[in-house]
Amino acid sequence: MKRLILLLITLLPFTLNSQQVVFHLTGQWQLHSPDTAISVSATVPGNVFIDLTKAGIIPDPFYGQNEQKVQWVSQKKWIYEKNFFITSKFLKHKNIELIFDGIYPFASVYINGKLVIKADNMFRRWQVNVKHLLLKGNNSITVKFAPPLVYDSILAQNFPYKLPDSRVFARSAAFQYGWDWGARLIPVGIWQNVYLQAWDKAQITDLYVRTESLNKSLAAMSALIDINAQNRAKVTISLQCKEYDVFLSKTTLRLHKGLNHIVLPFYIANPRLWWPRGMGKQNLYHFMVKVQGRNINLSKSLRTGLRQIELVQKSDSIGRSFYFRVNGHRIFVHGANYIPQDQFPSRVSDSQYIALLNDVYKANINMLRVWGGGIYEKDKFYDLCDSLGILVWQDFMFACYFYPFDNDFVKNTGQEAIYQVRRLRNHPSIALWCGNNEVKEAWYNWGYQKLLRYSKNDSIKVWHGQQLIFDSLLSVVVDSLSPDVPYVPTSPQTGWGHKEAYNSGDVHYWGVWWAGLPFEAYLSHVGRFMSEYGFQAFPDLRTLRAVLPDSSMNLHSSDLLNHEKHPRGMQLIHSYMARYLGVPKDFDDYVYYSQLLQAYGIGIAIKAHRTAKPRCMGTMYWQLNDSWPVISWSSRDYYGRWKALQYQVRRLYKTVIITSLRKNNQTEIYVVSDSTDKINACVTIQLWDTRGRHTTAIDTSVTIYPDTSQKIISLSLSDIDTTKQFFAVYLTDSRNHAIDSSTVLLSYPKYIDFQRAKINVHSSKVHNYYLVTLQSDYPVYKLQLLANTDGFFSDNFLSLLPNRKYTVRFYPRDAAQNAQFRFRFYLPQQ
Repeated sequence: MKRLILLLITLLPFTLNSQQVVFHLTGQWQLHSPDTAISVSATVPGNVFIDLTKAGIIPDPFYGQNEQKVQWVSQKKWIYEKNFFITSKFLKHKNIELIFDGIYPFASVYINGKLVIKADNMFRRWQVNVKHLLLKGNNSITVKFAPPLVYDSILAQNFPYKLPDSRVFARSAAFQYGWDWGARLIPVGIWQNVYLQAWDKAQITDLYVRTESLNKSLAAMSALIDINAQNRAKVTISLQCKEYDVFLSKTTLRLHKGLNHIVLPFYIANPRLWWPRGMGKQNLYHFMVKVQGRNINLSKSLRTGLRQIELVQKSDSIGRSFYFRVNGHRIFVHGANYIPQDQFPSRVSDSQYIALLNDVYKANINMLRVWGGGIYEKDKFYDLCDSLGILVWQDFMFACYFYPFDNDFVKNTGQEAIYQVRRLRNHPSIALWCGNNEVKEAWYNWGYQKLLRYSKNDSIKVWHGQQLIFDSLLSVVVDSLSPDVPYVPTSPQTGWGHKEAYNSGDVHYWGVWWAGLPFEAYLSHVGRFMSEYGFQAFPDLRTLRAVLPDSSMNLHSSDLLNHEKHPRGMQLIHSYMARYLGVPKDFDDYVYYSQLLQAYGIGIAIKAHRTAKPRCMGTMYWQLNDSWPVISWSSRDYYGRWKALQYQVRRLYKTVIITSLRKNNQTEIYVVSDSTDKINACVTIQLWDTRGRHTTAIDTSVTIYPDTSQKIISLSLSDIDTTKQFFAVYLTDSRNHAIDSSTVLLSYPKYIDFQRAKINVHSSKVHNYYLVTLQSDYPVYKLQLLANTDGFFSDNFLSLLPNRKYTVRFYPRDAAQNAQFRFRFYLPQQ
């Protein structure tokens, strides 16, 4: 099996632009369906839903219940066509290849009526030489799509074993078939660029700069270069680095006809290392390879960082560790799970990637998990992660089901994996390749084998098929093509319902939410690395109003319920809200309370995970973002508006925090540091009541040691009225500069006797932002600032103490807009 995979790796082309002549086929096409009378103008990249919506054939699928009205689209055949003009000059090139960077299955591609590609995988680049079919002057390209639902069903019927869902037969984004946060909109179309690429003597088909060994004084490196030559040729190959402005390596050799694999070793003295966010600078090197010979003058450049990354899984006194080490230093992961930013990923712009990754950076997140039911992201995503120091846990695109394992599917998967690993391996942000999301969990814990009535022999065959893909095939691809990045076959390692899950590997903990356990269950279910857990909340009211009519802004609206995809979602939000906050009658307040509830619960989880360091070395909540306007687990909604959770994450993911955990009749105060420096600090604890009176209970110095979680003190609650009193905790450095602070409630919020406060708000514009100053006469819990225009608050959902000024910055998206502010704050429901 390994030999077969290595042969496949050698033969599979992976072409990068290196002075080839490119003829773009993007832009305007024609779309029609042989099953209907529909014929409209289309845009590539795109998909059929986008084109039909733009043409007015179907209503906006995101609005109201329109999702149900457009399901017929996925059941029809669709044809994309384009005419294009080729000059005699372009035709003189010896090789002309048609390339699709991304096309949905199940597509048949024709050039001038001749079939050239049958594409059955949206995660691969499709490439074929079409020079012999092109004509001087007018040419045509036609792409015929079979209905995905029909084709999936046919493949499922022909497979010898019944699998949980027919979507697994299409190498297509699983989330588009519907998820418990996503719409069911299954598109066809050309979702990435398509073009003709012409070349003559040779082309650079791949360039990879690999770190062989690394220390402070020397980096031993290799440049791996693949060159496809038309004929034998003598060439000089050189590698240079922009930062050094010198040749790092140079050689003269003779290319043979076909694919040539060349290795250029080189060294960098005193290398500037790439570090994740919070650990150091994101130093990046710009390398360029040049290939020069008779009538050959090629070049290719890339940007990468020098770093070593390890996933440490070693037996210890607890079980088996699971943590990352970068450049020899362990890192506590402050993370989030990431899904595609749109149900239709082709329309996500560069500016949207920039906005999202900047929000990730602002929230002190240092790792994103690219979830296996979505897509391998576009280059822009990974480029930004490189620049910002955001590590990427990269799933292969398999999630939650069992997958076919016949020869065609395995070969298709292998080619997909080879393409994607080669495409992404120069990015220093890639920290882990993971074979799948929850396939092992589904096999052992979800009852599929019984539901599908597998015999013992069926179970053996199907499970061996999964192991073939995830334990063998993908492991060999990563090890062969990107050996410096670790690989794990699945996440989680063990299901959350098993005791051993919390002693070894990573955990997806869903006792809270799915099992309905209270938030306090987070305290007793802390694993070695918490890679999934979450709780739902409503998005911003403006986000709901964009997709719901005014008449549907109520909890019983069928339009609203169409934007809650979890079957028990509304019930669970309501029951947890009643337990912790009380339930308001007003819809607007309900939306606000749901966000407070989400932040409250996930805050308990994050504090439990961080204070358990080093037993636990990572926390990654589900989920960062949305793919459409929806009630979901996200901390940032579809339009990029921050929920209360995003601000909570921003606070709890700081490098150094002071925080608390409630255990029995005590409150334990912790200082957690991910810093590499020792800090001399002071801890101040004040006891306040809800009428605004306070005393200082503790004022003591503390030494904060690097990379530690330290319990500072346990405070007895025996003599405290937990419904009328709470703690305010402050951490300052030796110069009395604030490091962190926290408001510590001693009962559920609904039981605390918060008063209706009078709050003064003053705002002033300074350059491109506003300063908003707040002052209250009583303690206030979770005050939300609201603006009449979209923008970013430097802090929000604030807890205020009386007669103290709090200043927040607001950065409007539209600098010309005159921002006005209002607020609301939590009061217990009677």
